[in-house]
Amino acid sequence: KSSRENSFARTRRCRIETLEELVPLTAVPTGTNIQIQTQNQNLDQNNPDVAKDPVGDFVVVWEQVTSAGNRDIFARQFFATGTPKGVEFAVATATPDQYSPRVDMAGDGSFVVVWEEVDTDGDTDIYFRRFNSAGNAISLPTLANPDDLVNQSDPDIAVFPTGTFVITWTNATTGTNSDIQFRRFVSNGSPLDAAARNLANTAQNETQGRIAANKAISADRFMVVWTEATTRGDTDVMRDMRSIFTGNTISGAGVVSDNAATQNLNHFNPSVDLDVVGNAVVTYAEEVALTNNNLYLRRYNNLGVAQTTDRQVVEDQAAVDTKVSQVGIAG
Repeated sequence: KSSRENSFARTRRCRIETLEELVPLTAVPTGTNIQIQTQNQNLDQNNPDVAKDPVGDFVVVWEQVTSAGNRDIFARQFFATGTPKGVEFAVATATPDQYSPRVDMAGDGSFVVVWEEVDTDGDTDIYFRRFNSAGNAISLPTLANPDDLVNQSDPDIAVFPTGTFVITWTNATTGTNSDIQFRRFVSNGSPLDAAARNLANTAQNETQGRIAANKAISADRFMVVWTEATTRGDTDVMRDMRSIFTGNTISGAGVVSDNAATQNLNHFNPSVDLDVVGNAVVTYAEEVALTNNNLYLRRYNNLGVAQTTDRQVVEDQAAVDTKVSQVGIAG
């Protein structure tokens, strides 16, 4: 045989190789606490929210009690290291009261802030304002909801990598019934929807709407979660995944907290986030007893189909009350 043939005929022996041990990811602080605001430290600052861009730079927004009966919205930008990009700056400072700010960022670092404002006709409306990556305002405060002389409250926002964004809020449809509405906007702030669209519109009361979008360049969907009163007298956490292109449902509204053994308990305070392809995680609280709430989560694929038959425990301690959570997913 030739040497080439002999080489193929040789016996191959198995080898054992030591592999690197895999360990779970852990969250370790990378520095000391950072004070967000440095001006007006004698005033109260409340209700913060944060958003980050693809490189880790982030922006924080909050409401500031400027005077009795008047709150304004402020923001500050930071590098991924936690180093401030500059001082805090005003987002909305009109004489009417502004509060409950939320923020999200596009792929280029620009961002949109949304808030609730007491309007001149006495009701509350939802406004937004757009900023570029340098923190310069590129729009005036803009009304998000068509003003129909009823209260719109508790806004949230999801910005896609391209800058397209969706705003949700709670609409006081009647004196005893609130519904969740949304409206889509292109990156320049022009509405894609001529009017507000109902996402949850039933005879039952819906509140606490929260929204998230997938962050891939080809992103095409968002998920909204909310708290809904039931005919049993308790509350459930609901979810609906929708297309950014049409605003239409992909999976249809469904119950997140649909565990038969606990369906008569109150479920509330939902939170949601999506990864780059649209898989979602929803967290929420469950009222186990009058002074004891536990936290749970449920995972969904990018079609809005639950990936677990039962929800998973996040925090479950009989002697500890845990009821407010915020979820975030890496790419």
